[in-house]
Amino acid sequence: PISTSDTQETLDAMAPLLEEKGITVLEPSEANSQNAYFVTQEFSDSEGVTALSDLEGQSVTLAAAPDCKGRDDCEKGLTEVYGIDITLEPLGYASPETFQAVLDGEAQLGQTSTFDGTLEEQGLLLLEDDRGIQPAQNLIPAVSTEFLGEHPDVEDTLNGLMEVLTNDLLAEALVKVQIDREPVED
Repeated sequence: PISTSDTQETLDAMAPLLEEKGITVLEPSEANSQNAYFVTQEFSDSEGVTALSDLEGQSVTLAAAPDCKGRDDCEKGLTEVYGIDITLEPLGYASPETFQAVLDGEAQLGQTSTFDGTLEEQGLLLLEDDRGIQPAQNLIPAVSTEFLGEHPDVEDTLNGLMEVLTNDLLAEALVKVQIDREPVED
């Protein structure tokens, strides 16, 4: 009930709970791991679709995780907030079947993550969640307040890391590990 699509609003609402538990939240990164929805670049170009609101009033098939049904950040939100008539094809979250269904035109919309670095090479495009059905899910260090008191240098290190983390940087790193099979250590 305290999560919103606004990072700062969510952090402000969490503050009393975190303080009570002895947890300090440091600076949020720009990177956010959210559900996201994609279409083919061809569909985007031909229909003028770059944001979810561009699908308002349309009937689309959504290839997504089975648990999408009834969720505020998925089928329910797409229907109630965006006014999209959704037919759900429960093919999985960012699964090969989900991507293929969209590429083959069996579904117009697919579900993946904002970290997905494989979309462009597949001819796919993330749509903007311009009405904010996705909760803020920025990467943010949450550290024991007691630990920070004993190790104050950790705060600067973690805040420095958060300054440079972006979805593009993390997507690139994920492609290197998942697709190119580079060692995580590298």
